[in-house]
Amino acid sequence: MKNRSLSIAMFVCAPLCALADNTDFRAQADALVAQMSLEEKAALCSGLDTMSTKPKKRLGIPAVCLTGGPHGVRRPPPGARPAGDFGKNLPATCFPTASALAATWNVDLIGEVGVAFGQECKALDVQILLGPGVT
Repeated sequence: MKNRSLSIAMFVCAPLCALADNTDFRAQADALVAQMSLEEKAALCSGLDTMSTKPKKRLGIPAVCLTGGPHGVRRPPPGARPAGDFGKNLPATCFPTASALAATWNVDLIGEVGVAFGQECKALDVQILLGPGVT
């Protein structure tokens, strides 16, 4: 149960960590989770739209945009519906697959791709980039 609480805490705190003045993110996340009702915790299992969580305005927790895509930042437009808007993504760079990049053995190149991923996440207002090519 403690690991599950940590997962919820880190998920909730992720967008706030970049704004925090202190580095004790675990304590901050634990404090937020402690204030959440069971219903608010359960609501983290469903989303606002295809790739965003529901904000928790009472606690000052904004919606979090999660996205993935093995070749780049896949970002549906805000408010996208799961069935009707699938495939209608905002423009982004398409990178080689993770296995193709790994086959280069070029650590510097892979680092540059990682920086580009981060820049696109920031430009597209994405807070969490999933890593489907990493698993």
